[in-house]
Amino acid sequence: MAWYYVIPLLVVGAVAILFLVRNLKGGLLLSGANTGINEHVQAAKSALEQRGFSLVMEWPGSFMDGALSMRRDGEVTLHFALGRRAIHQDSVDMKLLGRGDRRLLSMWWLQLAVELPDAERFPTFAMCRRHQGTDAAWGFLKPKKKWSLAQHTTGDARFDELFEILVEPDLRDREVIDEASRTLLLSLSQEPYFDNLIFLCPPHAPRWLIVVNPPLPSEGTGSVEVIEGLAERLRTVAKTPA
Repeated sequence: MAWYYVIPLLVVGAVAILFLVRNLKGGLLLSGANTGINEHVQAAKSALEQRGFSLVMEWPGSFMDGALSMRRDGEVTLHFALGRRAIHQDSVDMKLLGRGDRRLLSMWWLQLAVELPDAERFPTFAMCRRHQGTDAAWGFLKPKKKWSLAQHTTGDARFDELFEILVEPDLRDREVIDEASRTLLLSLSQEPYFDNLIFLCPPHAPRWLIVVNPPLPSEGTGSVEVIEGLAERLRTVAKTPA
């Protein structure tokens, strides 16, 4: 066989081998990613079941596709969403913006929300951890400008250094986040995602407190209880005359 026939065959063979190796390697990496996210999903599911949550939907999958949605009914309803598929099911953009905007969904990975009964409302409120991890979402939402909120401080220097707080103008000089709530929130300071925390009570959905990127619930992480405590505090503020 002439060399001008052999060389193309060798090149094609080499390309085919490289293609197979690359895909095998990619498959192994993807398998590892799937295992990782599915382990987190199952751990969160187990921790939430221990706290009385029930399963809404579960999507095993890769790092970007694996998701979990759970709910706990009671005097107030708690909603948990892990992964963008679960976030999308919950239409978080409609709650925060009053309209659909898929750009917002790309910023969301994990949320825990508290829903009040029909007759109640939270004060319009926004609070975020002062950190580069919150800059993109906070800048996109612009709650101070778009929700007409006023800057608020607690008088607790350590807490005010960590969090930016915005409230309805009438609440600017009231104690919105009391000492007990501050202590609860700071109890999460050593947990992953603490630096990415954002708390939002949107004017478009006043029965909702939506917490973005809370520490993932686990047997040793009480993020559910912390968020319940803050929700109860904001609920009390809304009920108390100025």
